[in-house]
Amino acid sequence: MKKLIYFGMGLALCLSSAIWTGCDKPNELDPDNGGGSSGGGTTEDVRDTTEAVYGFIKGIVTEEGTGTLISMATVELLPTDIKTQTDAEGAFSFEDLNAGTYRLRVSKEGYLAYTSDDIMVKSGQTVNRTVSLEKEFAEIQILDTNGNALSELYLEGAFEGGFQLRNSGNVALEWNISELSEEWLACNKQSGELASGASEWIAVMIDRSKLPSEENDAVVSIVSTAGEMPLKVRDKVFPDAVDADYEETAFGMSLQMVFVEGGTFQMGATSEQGSAAESAEKPAHDVTLDGFYIGAYEVTQAQWKAVMGSNPSYCVGDDLPVEKVSWYDAVSFCEKLSQMTGKKYRLPTEAEWEYAARGGQQAAGTKYAGSNSIGDVAWCTNNSGGKTHPVGQKQPNALGLYDMSGNVWEWCSDWYDSDYYSSSPSVNPQGPSGGARRVHRGGSWYSDARYCRVSHRDYFTPDRQGEDVGFRVVCEK
Repeated sequence: MKKLIYFGMGLALCLSSAIWTGCDKPNELDPDNGGGSSGGGTTEDVRDTTEAVYGFIKGIVTEEGTGTLISMATVELLPTDIKTQTDAEGAFSFEDLNAGTYRLRVSKEGYLAYTSDDIMVKSGQTVNRTVSLEKEFAEIQILDTNGNALSELYLEGAFEGGFQLRNSGNVALEWNISELSEEWLACNKQSGELASGASEWIAVMIDRSKLPSEENDAVVSIVSTAGEMPLKVRDKVFPDAVDADYEETAFGMSLQMVFVEGGTFQMGATSEQGSAAESAEKPAHDVTLDGFYIGAYEVTQAQWKAVMGSNPSYCVGDDLPVEKVSWYDAVSFCEKLSQMTGKKYRLPTEAEWEYAARGGQQAAGTKYAGSNSIGDVAWCTNNSGGKTHPVGQKQPNALGLYDMSGNVWEWCSDWYDSDYYSSSPSVNPQGPSGGARRVHRGGSWYSDARYCRVSHRDYFTPDRQGEDVGFRVVCEK
């Protein structure tokens, strides 16, 4: 009987031991056990935890290059919808993960987003990752109107022009022009912020006579979150050769400018104009002009589009003269071109136009601009076919100026007065002080030959936009 009792007690103890052992819960996961690493732009540490049924991903986020811990970065666990944020020490963790393959996507404003390679998570493992984020950048550029990098700004006298600032980086850029306290520099905007890829036109006024250095050079310092950009200011606009012709390319298209030497000439109904001369051209009188630059060609549609961004013309073609532009439109073109280049572009005075059309100091005394034969130098009603033609196809005059007779009428700056010649100043006349109509000169494709003469005067209201009216520009010396 005793043997039977002892046997039963032993069996109970064995069963009790077996039940306790079989119901024992798994050990807690220990993230500090084990180690290892893998590549892919991150540092990986895989840790084994014996008898675990879940996995973990833990890590920190730093700034590439500096190692600075990044807090409040968003860490997403792909392909799940689970996400978290890094704490003050740049740490993050994902717990109780089923075994499987995951990816991390880490992002924060001001940094380039990062997506990891596949991460294999097994039961009982903790995978540690260090993620380094590359900082987004801002980069300031100073540009001319062609979009080319600008390091020097040339000027002569009081400069009214400008340049563009562009942010070629990936984040917003704050900037400030630091020299505004100087009396020689003023601009329309001292500071601002540029989004990625954005640009800003900065209108600048510089008084050359007040530049601070002995050489009349100065530096405009543009300070930004991307660093400091210097812009050298120099007192030079025109080429080294004094009074030389030049090519204006600041707006992306070539504009050939011809220097016209100053001098004295007879303006109006001179003898070669014959019986075609009208009363408004009389009396012929002496006029003295300073030197100036004038366009070798009428302003083309390509040039107009490059400066103004549109094309109002009836006959369309890049090499055709722009037309259907009012006097106000032509003035706006000159003002914008002046702002773009820092030079002083404008419409010619009536006296400048006639002096240039005659050939200046090289004038040969011809009825039309460069010839006594209208067909040599002009597109007019007899040969135009009822339309404008590309500039420069006819013979030039003695100065190398094309189409000053025919093709399109050309606006001048003056108000029109049929009696003005009887009281006109003899030196650099500017026309009447007021009026209702503006002068235009030279005739057009629609005109008879007599209206294409160098002395013929005509006029339109300044708001007229005709299919036969264009202009050419003058630049002050």
